Amino acid sequence: KKYLSSGKELASYEKYLAFRGILPVEVGLRGEVGPTQLPMAWRERRVILALCGSKCKRCNTPQYPPGRVCINPDCGAIDEGEGYRFSDKRGILFSYTEDSLAFSLSPPQIYGMIDFEGGGRYVFDITDCDPGSLKVGMPIEMTFRRKYADEVRGIYGYFWKAMPVRQ
Repeated sequence: KKYLSSGKELASYEKYLAFRGILPVEVGLRGEVGPTQLPMAWRERRVILALCGSKCKRCNTPQYPPGRVCINPDCGAIDEGEGYRFSDKRGILFSYTEDSLAFSLSPPQIYGMIDFEGGGRYVFDITDCDPGSLKVGMPIEMTFRRKYADEVRGIYGYFWKAMPVRQ
């Protein structure tokens, strides 16, 4: 794929320095990162790193995060889910918000509800877009990005973020 050529240019050199950790950023109370829960991260590594949910064997309803009980109200099967990967699925932006109060190196922080092709819905951070550029119904793809840095413990957390489909 043409990931580098489709990248978004940063608006300023200060943002580049902040993203690289060269320029210190005052995060305030909203930007403090709590202790990383390593045992939970290890147990849920497939769910977190592969964006793997579950799909009901009885009614074929996908869900993320995976659960023991099918979320389809007409089914409700228990323990009949199998692994289902969402990371390679495209989606449609169902709704979104731009939050100017949440901490972000590139404010505002943007969150969106993504409807995946084939079923499934979840809220993700949205990246690589300008404020005001999103539209409900636009195509979305997933990208694996750094979510936080726990500098005290030397731990970096990664997770999937949504982004508008690259042209």
